[in-house]
Order: sequence, then C-alpha cells, then structure tokens
Amino acid sequence: MAGSFKISEEPLIAVRRICNERIKFARRKLPHTGQADAVHAVRKEIKKLRALIDLVREDMDRSAYRQAKKSLRWVADTLAVSRDARVILNAFDDLARSKSHQFSPIRKHLRERCRHALRQLAKRDFSGRADERLRNVKRHLCCLKQPNSGWMTIQAGVARSYQRGRQCFHQVVDNPSAENLHAWRKAVKQIENQLRLICPKWPQKIAETEQALARLGGNARD
Repeated sequence: MAGSFKISEEPLIAVRRICNERIKFARRKLPHTGQADAVHAVRKEIKKLRALIDLVREDMDRSAYRQAKKSLRWVADTLAVSRDARVILNAFDDLARSKSHQFSPIRKHLRERCRHALRQLAKRDFSGRADERLRNVKRHLCCLKQPNSGWMTIQAGVARSYQRGRQCFHQVVDNPSAENLHAWRKAVKQIENQLRLICPKWPQKIAETEQALARLGGNARD
C-alpha cells in the first residue's frame, strides 16, 4: 500500500520516505489552493504529516521537532479560514436541502465568503510561503537519529497518541463542550492516521481498530 510502512524497511527510514512523499504531494497541490478541493487535499496531507512526525518525536532533535510542527501548523491555520467558510456553506445546504431557494440571499452570501477566502489565499502569496515551510519540514526530517530503535520507536509514538485520546475522551465526559469535542476528534484522527500506516504490516491485528477509529472520527467533512 502506498504511503505506508514496508515489511523490509526500517521504521525511521520509512517515516522519512513517507513524509517526503506526502510533502511532495502537498506541494503539487499548493498552486491550486484557489480551489476548495485543493485546500481540502493539502489539509489532509498536513494531518498525515503531523501524525507521522509525532510517531518519531523522541527520535528527532527537540528544536527540529518544534520547528516542523510550527511550519505545519501555519499552513493548516492559514487554510482554516477557507475550510471554515466551505464547512458553513455545506452545513447550510444540508439544513436547507430542497428549500434552499427560499434562502437564496443567505446562500449567495455564504458562497461569496468562500470565494473571498480563496482569493485571499492567492493575494497573500500563500502558495509560495507554504511551499517554503513544507521544504523546511523536509529539512528538519534530516534531524532524525540513526535508525537503531526499530519498532519500539513506533510503539512509543502510538502509545502517546492513544493516551492523548483517552485524556481527551475523559475531558469530553466531564465537559462536553465544542472545544473538548473538537480536541477529542483530532486525537482520534491522529491515531487513525498512524494505524493506517502500520496496518499493512499487521492487518489482522490493526485493521478492525483502524476501521472503528475511522467511524468514530469520520463525522466531519474535513
């Protein structure tokens, strides 16, 4: 399976390879972020890259790890305005459905918000600035230590993500606020992305869990 671990490949080498593949794909999409589909595609790649880097956090130089995460966060946050405008429009369409013609002025306004957000990305040279940050992430991956810890490194990364997910779940139980629910969903998606990488190596053990996480975290569009 493309973009996943190979049986014959050392885990840290695989992480570097997969990150490079994901960065290359995201960079190809950047010139097209005036389109909603490209925005969605880049955001998905950013989530995968975050999940990958968190898998090997302990095997990266601390400063390199922080800088890589900072660069990815900037790209995701800059795209968030366009994403949010699109989500609001889609939610409106879902609610209005066949009666949307009765609210055409509202829908027209929401569509213009989407277009405006996409125009702002082009106006601020988002593509060029984001490309530079993704290239920086690629350079920071060179700070991965020599591959000597094998699958124990990956195990530690997944365990960290699982523990984070549990903490977010208990926070939701204690206080089911929108903020806590969002944090829990992000934690679920992180574990899902990590297990999807590992699943081809141990499909019998992981596939069912990965599918359950996909159902749990798959309610939102992006």
